[in-house]
Amino acid sequence: MQKKYKANKKARSKRRTCLIQPDDICVTTVMYQEETNRKVRPVVVLKIDKEKEIAWCHKMTTKPKGIPLRRWIEEGLFKPTFVDIRLIIPVKIKGMVRIGVLHPEDKSSLKSCTTLGITL
Repeated sequence: MQKKYKANKKARSKRRTCLIQPDDICVTTVMYQEETNRKVRPVVVLKIDKEKEIAWCHKMTTKPKGIPLRRWIEEGLFKPTFVDIRLIIPVKIKGMVRIGVLHPEDKSSLKSCTTLGITL
């Protein structure tokens, strides 16, 4: 009986990670620049590399730096949030939990700012 449970558990976690797509908002552990501390925080997924099992993401913060999200409640966040577009970071897909998706309005403003190279 336990063997079936373990097999189902593995299949379930594999399905969950495959569902993450660009423009998803996920919660994951993020490394700081000095690579000594980590913090659990939301990220917005930009691109998925399925071979390496990595998602390229922008960090999100509640501090007013970056691009503000207008529809943060609809996107599954609990506080007014900003997307920090200064860095694109690699994150292991396995540890990500999807909480929402970017609203088209926020997706458009994020895309226009990154295309123009604007950082706030």
